[in-house]
Amino acid sequence: MSNDNDNVDVRLEWISEYVLRTLKVKYEKWQKMYALDENKNMIQLVLDKSDNAILVFYTNAAGALCVSLEFPNSLKQKAVYFIKKHRDPIPKENFKAALNYGDLSNSPLEQLSALVDEVLVPILSNPKNHEQWPSVVSQDVLRHVHSLKSNVYVIAGQVKGKTLLPLPVGSERMMEASDDDKSVKP
Repeated sequence: MSNDNDNVDVRLEWISEYVLRTLKVKYEKWQKMYALDENKNMIQLVLDKSDNAILVFYTNAAGALCVSLEFPNSLKQKAVYFIKKHRDPIPKENFKAALNYGDLSNSPLEQLSALVDEVLVPILSNPKNHEQWPSVVSQDVLRHVHSLKSNVYVIAGQVKGKTLLPLPVGSERMMEASDDDKSVKP
């Protein structure tokens, strides 16, 4: 990236700052990665052309910053992704609105499991959140939420090489009631 303000691509500057901050790598690693024509062309292809929509940055085993046009099959550390909302070139003005971006965990299944257990299930299982819904819709949403939770739990176990069976719906309340009974007895 140049010091000449006329030649600075604000999109590239912002992407580099986001990648460096998120992956916690030094600017020298960005320079080294961007110095390779293949990487520079890949980035410019996504920014200026309508062909490719995905850009993924990650560090390899040697600690070097890498860029790819697709999600890697496996990660040792987290990655950063940028996905175009539309296939059009990314404009230099208001470019953030044309992108979806974020972090990609090195263990996405565990991240999904945590999201389901700690965010989706509590929100969608809370009866106050669907008071205005018809009872059929409410029951269907609850059934699907618990099915998703069970499926994620089983699949996470399979990936770890274990056989994990999901707990029945409502078992959390049974454990809470059991703890309450113990605290009441002298």
